[in-house]
Amino acid sequence: QGFEYRHLAFLDSEGSPRTKVVWDRTGYSKGKSGEPTTDIPFQGDNLGSDGHATHVTGIAAGSKIADNDYYGIAPDADIIMIPSTFNSNEILEDVKFIDEYAKKHNQPWVINMSFGTTLGAHDGEEYTSKALNDIVADGNGHQIVVAGGNSGMDKIHATHTFTSKDDVVRYIYNTGSYGVYSQIWCNTADSAKHIKVQPFLYYDKTRDYQEGLDWSQYMVEEIAPYNKKQNFTIGVAKEGLTGCFLGVEITGDPGTTIHIWNSSYYGSIADAVSAEYSSGDDEMSLSTGPACAKDIVTVASYVTRDQFTNQSGSLRKFKYGQPGEISSFSSHGPCLGPEPKPTVAAPGSMIIAPISKYNSGFNASSPYVVQDIKKGLRHFYYAANAGTSMASPVVTGTIALWLQANPNLTSQQIRDIIKETSRKADSMGDAQWDKYFGYGKIDAYEGLKKALQLANSTGIPTVIDTESPITISKEADRWRILFNSDEHFANIMVC
Repeated sequence: QGFEYRHLAFLDSEGSPRTKVVWDRTGYSKGKSGEPTTDIPFQGDNLGSDGHATHVTGIAAGSKIADNDYYGIAPDADIIMIPSTFNSNEILEDVKFIDEYAKKHNQPWVINMSFGTTLGAHDGEEYTSKALNDIVADGNGHQIVVAGGNSGMDKIHATHTFTSKDDVVRYIYNTGSYGVYSQIWCNTADSAKHIKVQPFLYYDKTRDYQEGLDWSQYMVEEIAPYNKKQNFTIGVAKEGLTGCFLGVEITGDPGTTIHIWNSSYYGSIADAVSAEYSSGDDEMSLSTGPACAKDIVTVASYVTRDQFTNQSGSLRKFKYGQPGEISSFSSHGPCLGPEPKPTVAAPGSMIIAPISKYNSGFNASSPYVVQDIKKGLRHFYYAANAGTSMASPVVTGTIALWLQANPNLTSQQIRDIIKETSRKADSMGDAQWDKYFGYGKIDAYEGLKKALQLANSTGIPTVIDTESPITISKEADRWRILFNSDEHFANIMVC
């Protein structure tokens, strides 16, 4: 949501759109999902979201522009833009469309999903997640990349394992801007009911169970058909919690484990107010759904920039951590699915990329705007932003480059490349994986070499007698030299 369709970042050197198709799905819930079109609009998608889609797409695939240094990881990739409602059925249709389009044009594809929710079973078993995973796992030349979420500082999770029939656990919710919306999941997948949940109101240090109130209008119990787990969904609007807090009292069969997840927009699970209560935590705070599916790549964020200078010359500083550290907002793993998540970490704070001027709240003088490029009467803006939404397209663009080099990579091979070539964060020690960085920090260069090693044939054409015989990648601690020709011997002199 928030595309500026003809931003400079999405035009080629001739000024033509690199976007091949736009499919406007914003009317999906009303049965007006539109049709795919190759006639690329000139303005925006009429969705706000702070130009989120423009920023994200620019990170993954923004064009190289002569007037600035902010271009995407895969700057020559073809683009398909889909303004979305984020409805599960719609998303599945979108992915199938992209898959069919790519097959028709004999191209590999990578889909970026910088959106998600913290509500759900976190096991990747939901119908849409399974369907998306099946598409990714089938065949080769494609992958889905999902942002892990920005709840790393939010106490939206709690867990408990019951030790006896007399074991009782109680939690109180902090009321969010819209009230409380939460799910309680039993982790036993056998279609049986193992836990009981009793809501109450908490005020003046007392619990009011509201005897006589039909809690079924606020709480729904079910056995999820896709994973056979008992769960409860509880929702109370902010207006119903004036002067009090919502709480839950839970009992369960001995040995049963529960997990509670709150929607990050609907408050948090409070710290224990006395020995009778338990606290929430910020663990297992990844987005659910596709982010927990086995074959899909889930991305955390680490800090590469903690300050930037905006277009007015002011230095802006941010406290998301020191460069190299995991971003403080980046959600923590693991999930309850079969594969450790997050998969990998990538730069997510602060990232400078194109922003849409068609967002209703856009302000050209915003302190986050870094550059205003003028082309005739038109202005194109670049701004700084942070989040796993920004880290995800870094990985999306990187995988696009790997698939350009080796279009036959399978999903498993892509994930194996990530596991084998990602750079370990200092905090990981000797661990192969951890709940913050996944398998480490994405390394596009080492991954590319591995992709080429796996290729029977390469998607990169042979370059002979080029005017630029080598490409030099300069880093703080090392320089890398990539030979553009098939050289067997070279003299290298550093002056």
